[in-house]
Amino acid sequence: MQPKPLFIVNPQSGGGRTRHEFPGLQSVIEQRIGEFDLVWTARAGHGIDLARAAAEDERPLVVAVGGDGTLGEIATGLLQAKATGNVPPELGFIGQGTGCDFARGLGIPHEFNAYLERIASPSRRKLDIGWVRYRAHDGTTKERHFVNILSVGLGGLVDRHVETANRQLGGKAAYFLASARSMLEAKRGKLTLRVVNQGEENTRELGSYLIAFCNGTHFGSGMRVAPMARLDDGRFEVVSLDGSNKFSFLRAARGIYAGSHLRSPGVTHFSCEGAEVKLENEEVRDAFLIDCDGDAIGTLPIEVKMLRNALTLRA
Repeated sequence: MQPKPLFIVNPQSGGGRTRHEFPGLQSVIEQRIGEFDLVWTARAGHGIDLARAAAEDERPLVVAVGGDGTLGEIATGLLQAKATGNVPPELGFIGQGTGCDFARGLGIPHEFNAYLERIASPSRRKLDIGWVRYRAHDGTTKERHFVNILSVGLGGLVDRHVETANRQLGGKAAYFLASARSMLEAKRGKLTLRVVNQGEENTRELGSYLIAFCNGTHFGSGMRVAPMARLDDGRFEVVSLDGSNKFSFLRAARGIYAGSHLRSPGVTHFSCEGAEVKLENEEVRDAFLIDCDGDAIGTLPIEVKMLRNALTLRA
């Protein structure tokens, strides 16, 4: 008997609403795609283990139910299994998180029926996945994959404060308040980058409050940081927001929801397939944190690579 599709659900997503609301949706899902199995994540990183096991069990489909961080964990687990010779299942997504910015890049309305329609559809697309090696908060070196955007600097501070925000405020309000608080704590990092683009290496030095490696277009609950990014072109769009002080940084960042910030002085944009990033002014390390698909996971140095056509997405 062929294994059933598996839904991996983060009960904490959506401010905890998913725990209460998702059981009532199971019959609707079965009507569209047939029988499926369901597991709940119990801790940070649990989605990685569950997805890896699903691939080893030869599941035909794994659906992430949660935010972009949940989706990134499940992609990590599938690719870990792929690295050991397993054929990864197709990947589906039902957004239940605070931001759900990955879905914005795909043009999916943030509605349950819209997500389910994509999962039940025969359409498929190849999905690039980012890989990062980084310094975790405990000082150890770890690896992870990401589906949407990895940023370093202000974004990581925002993540840290969103985690403690009142999720009943809604995604944009939570991010707005967290962003305002983070601006008070933000520091300007002096960065050295070794960049690989079209097989050629070059070195860049940047001053930055935030640098983002973008596979998707949006982060921070609707900030259109990289309008030109594509999920299947094999490259990152890198956007760095600089400023000689916080006022000039804010002036550069004020158009980020519309995507017009790229025309502002102090904003740097380039493409690459991979990079290494080091922080030269160690005194700002505590304020220069990684945002990986909405999760604050560590700090610099990092190494990032793009894995082209790594998974198949039902979208």
